[in-house]
Amino acid sequence: MNFALTGKAEDVFGRIRELKELVEAGGGIIYDGFRRPGTGETVVMKTEVDILGYFYVGELKPDASQDIWNHSPGGFEWGYGGSGPAQLALALIFDATGDRERALACHQEFKEAFVAGWGVQWRIDADQIRSWVELKLNYYSRKLEEG
Repeated sequence: MNFALTGKAEDVFGRIRELKELVEAGGGIIYDGFRRPGTGETVVMKTEVDILGYFYVGELKPDASQDIWNHSPGGFEWGYGGSGPAQLALALIFDATGDRERALACHQEFKEAFVAGWGVQWRIDADQIRSWVELKLNYYSRKLEEG
């Protein structure tokens, strides 16, 4: 697979710094969303960095999340509160956690808290997603215990 870092020099150098920080932190996953110039097509890239410094880049597709719940046959969207953003929220949580039930339980609130407000480009990492999911589930667990 070929991978190119394109853009302004300061953006490319910033991206390289982020990847280096991920290596130093023991690895991780970053999701980047953008719209293709000219077509406006939505693209979600997943960059996974391991502890040895190798990184793997691929496109996050809606298929796995559509097998859980098909909100949007047309795929991902963001920037509003509709079905495409719900599909993206479900996909991000499922990819970051690997847990279908957690993804189903939290994706609508994640959509409202994050995805609906994203602009033309956005970035979030898997640790942020997992932390948010844990906070939400802990909150609901406490509420159930309180009665």
